[in-house]
Amino acid sequence: MLKRLEEIGNLEVISEEAGHVVFGSPEYRITLDPLDGSSNYIRGIPLFAVSMEVRSVPANEPAMAVIYEPMCGRMFSAERGEGAFLDGSKIHTNRERRFAECLFDMDLHTAADQTKFLKFVEMFRKFGPSLKSFRSLGSCAIPLAYTAYGRLDGFLDFSRNSRMVDIAAGLMILREAGGTATDIHGKSIEDGYDSVIACSSEEINRKIRKLLSD
Repeated sequence: MLKRLEEIGNLEVISEEAGHVVFGSPEYRITLDPLDGSSNYIRGIPLFAVSMEVRSVPANEPAMAVIYEPMCGRMFSAERGEGAFLDGSKIHTNRERRFAECLFDMDLHTAADQTKFLKFVEMFRKFGPSLKSFRSLGSCAIPLAYTAYGRLDGFLDFSRNSRMVDIAAGLMILREAGGTATDIHGKSIEDGYDSVIACSSEEINRKIRKLLSD
């Protein structure tokens, strides 16, 4: 993939595998994760994806994003100001579901880090009793896309287990589908973020942040 991007030229590429690579004089910045959900992939669990977000340079504004699920051939995408799509058909978050019926995906990957684990336990103690159920799909891009599509109601990362390469494309697709994503404090998610509260609506986002602050 990097070889093809080099052929296109004038790009800045950020990825987990290749690090930070510049081809020519960048007009666009690509945040790329060629395999989100690698543990699932290694174990033969068919929940993994390729994700890519493209931003204009130097404005640093998101231009487009793509998440592709190879095992089922589904393509989620978004264009700035044009909305979000699944295989070319427009999609939206489910903004009507009552909080008591919401289903969230949680990033539980703490990489045997005791500090992260204890932080998750503390956050879950505040938040868990309000849940009917939750999932942990082992990916970051896929639950963000599913929230954009209305199948889930949010993706939650309390301990910064995810990285920007994991979530950049999904955040853009979610926002273009009508969702809201902030950190626990209600601030926008930028490099160095400490948490992700990505939800189908601003109302649900606020509800979760209130539970976590009590």
